[in-house]
Amino acid sequence: MKHQSKRRLRIFGSVFSMLLFLTMVGFVYRWYQGRPSQVSNKVLAEVYQKGMYAVDRPILLFSNKVFDFGTIATGTSVEHTYTFTNTGESSLIIHQVLGGCCSDCMTITWPEQPIRAGGQGKIKVELKNTDQVGTQNHVIVVSANTDPPETKLLLKGVAGSPNKT
Repeated sequence: MKHQSKRRLRIFGSVFSMLLFLTMVGFVYRWYQGRPSQVSNKVLAEVYQKGMYAVDRPILLFSNKVFDFGTIATGTSVEHTYTFTNTGESSLIIHQVLGGCCSDCMTITWPEQPIRAGGQGKIKVELKNTDQVGTQNHVIVVSANTDPPETKLLLKGVAGSPNKT
């Protein structure tokens, strides 16, 4: 009998603790949902992430982000130069430019020196079509100190069959 009452007391204590815990979770949840500062916290987080002086950042403006090279034969290559202007108020620094295929089939060159505000630059892309046939869509990602930090370019066309001479 003594053991039974201790057992009931333990069960009652466990149930009571669980109810108390769930009640506290409910109060905290309601308190958190009713906080008026949630919207302002999101705004502050965005300002912190982008920086207070995001307006002063360089702006990468391309004359054309898409280039359609038409149809090329297997075993040939195509070159294109994307021209851009830094329309922001500070110097533009391109960190990296990545092509949408392996390094064997695409060669990309870009300015390594900062481009001053109002200045222009060029990104040269060469696509070597060694064995591909069909529709080609290659996304080129330009990473720079801009907002947003990545700009996407597209090189597209059709790779045909090999030249027969």
